[in-house]
Amino acid sequence: IADADGNPMHSWRVLILPYLGDKAATVYNQYNFDAPWDDPQNLRLASFMPEEYACPEHPEARDRQETTYMVLMGPNTLFPGAEARSGRDILDPLDETIMVVETPQTGVIWTKPQDLDASRTSYEINGREETDPGSYHHTGGAHVLTADGEVHHLQDEFSPDHLNGMATINGREVLPRNLLKGF
Repeated sequence: IADADGNPMHSWRVLILPYLGDKAATVYNQYNFDAPWDDPQNLRLASFMPEEYACPEHPEARDRQETTYMVLMGPNTLFPGAEARSGRDILDPLDETIMVVETPQTGVIWTKPQDLDASRTSYEINGREETDPGSYHHTGGAHVLTADGEVHHLQDEFSPDHLNGMATINGREVLPRNLLKGF
């Protein structure tokens, strides 16, 4: 949901709260969508962060109400900006199209409408950039959620070119058969 200037007012994480159970739906019902995410009334709800929004391996995510899951935003992604995409816009296979990535980026309160700029991502799992997918898992790798609703744990050596191809919805990249098998 964007304001009159096209700036995001609310995170997608807030918008899907009703689908995460009764406790999360209660938080959703208290959220004031007429005010921005950082309005005092909305900020007080940050302490009720659903466990789904924090990597269980992140040592301080829950205490800080910081999320480790973000969408990739930019042209040809599922989230191009203020306007919504429909299922008809996805021309690539759903099981090869990324919706959400895990990232080690810190300082993002789960209610804040901040995500990853696809143009600033090198697509290296646990790469040097804070905007790359990655995690706090001791085994390395990172989780991604694809448009078919499946979660995959991608290992550090997953190809940046393949990950970049999976970030688009209509690039028609030719990815190896069974790319995600074993990940």
